Amino acid sequence: MNSLATQFLTIKSETHGEDTPAAKIRAIPWQLALTASEFQCIDLEEIEAVSLANRFDIKFCLTFEQIERILPLLKHAYRMLTVQGYRLQEYQNLYFDTPAFDLYHLHVNNRAHQYKVRIREYASTHQAFLEVKHKNNRGLTMKNRLPVDPDLPFLGSQERNWLAENLPESYLNLEPKLVNTFTRIILADSRLQERVTLDFNLGFSSGWKVERTGCAAIAEVKLETRKQPSLFLEIIHSCHQRSTGFSKYGIGVALLYDQVKSNSLKSRLLWLKRINGGF
Repeated sequence: MNSLATQFLTIKSETHGEDTPAAKIRAIPWQLALTASEFQCIDLEEIEAVSLANRFDIKFCLTFEQIERILPLLKHAYRMLTVQGYRLQEYQNLYFDTPAFDLYHLHVNNRAHQYKVRIREYASTHQAFLEVKHKNNRGLTMKNRLPVDPDLPFLGSQERNWLAENLPESYLNLEPKLVNTFTRIILADSRLQERVTLDFNLGFSSGWKVERTGCAAIAEVKLETRKQPSLFLEIIHSCHQRSTGFSKYGIGVALLYDQVKSNSLKSRLLWLKRINGGF
């Protein structure tokens, strides 16, 4: 966990007299680990060719059991990212927003231009990046990022100046809001034109409150164009799954901050509650 995230959680937990919640990843079922081991590998250097910083994203809300059923069908058409022998990658995001949650409200109110600001740390490489994601009015997602020290104690002048170049001025009054952790499987097709990510074990913490999403899993397809062929999409559509939005930051805010309105996320929150038998 990077230093800034640790500091954020420690301050919050000390204020409320609770232990700082680390991201406790549940044990991965052996069936999933076995299936993952059957994929051909792709390394970080190769997968950079499929980074798709400017891309169309298509998301699906699934259950962990559905991921277990779908994954074996993909092993002959996709390769799996493997880093230092690990095929299941652990991620940590520290999200920032203004005191009034302006970036959150851009998302839930479906504004034409939406932004997310985070520090993402990759556990397998101990690398961290300050990232700005911008979704424009055509549905195209653009991501810019700046390498930062994983042990960064605060956003310094270099990071603040970079944010000023990548974010509208009205959103620069930023503060940490929540930490999000998850496990990710990353697949790339043989043509290196498509990436599929499968996220599960999602956890959220604001220091004094911790929420986990149980058996929920989020699949995301990243494409250069909406019309390019995709075996994953063919399989998903054959299962009668519809694409739907799912923002980790948006869901995290709705779960952790009772005072923030979340009416537009009600269907997603009810889905989480239903698949987890009460949540």
